Amino acid sequence: MIVLILTDSLSLPRQYENIIVEYQNTYPFLLRKEFESIDFIHIGIGGATIKTLLDQCNYQKYSNPDLVILQCGIVDCAPRAFNIYERKITEKLNLIKFLKPYTSILRKYRKIQYTKPNNYKKHLISISNMFSKSKVVALEILPASKAYEKKVPGISSEIKRYNEIQREIITTINNDDFNQNGLLPDLFHLNKDGHHLIFKKISILLEEFQ
Repeated sequence: MIVLILTDSLSLPRQYENIIVEYQNTYPFLLRKEFESIDFIHIGIGGATIKTLLDQCNYQKYSNPDLVILQCGIVDCAPRAFNIYERKITEKLNLIKFLKPYTSILRKYRKIQYTKPNNYKKHLISISNMFSKSKVVALEILPASKAYEKKVPGISSEIKRYNEIQREIITTINNDDFNQNGLLPDLFHLNKDGHHLIFKKISILLEEFQ
């Protein structure tokens, strides 16, 4: 059995401030350790939008997976102060530190998203069609805490909207019950406990699928 795990940065090891999540703490590692008979292919790309993952599917479709697990959406749906091109320019010119005090108000009034809902739906359908002989399942975007909503106003409603799009197109793993203690202080990446929670959810899926 071949399982393709295709994700943004949430599946990856990382350090945030003084907290380190090593590879051995990540849910892809835990799954490989638990299900030794399954061939896991893990593609995790930091900052990936659904279009980034769709591009990877042009290669990974030839791995002929029995099951595809997607984790994406937070990069796509989050309200932004700048679009991708503007962000690259401001970073290249080292303007971020000067613009940072204004990002909250710019985010509120510009309402930029890296992927609009219609495009998110279109790309999700394309992924599903590309793996028409496979079972495709998406981990729903993790719910936003009150602190995350305060930091990025509107994020909660956008997460809800994009999760509804996912539910409309493919099977999803519900994360409404996700414990906020499973997140790093950046409010959206997984800590060790969070990776274990996702591991348990995917484990249930794999046991039912086999």
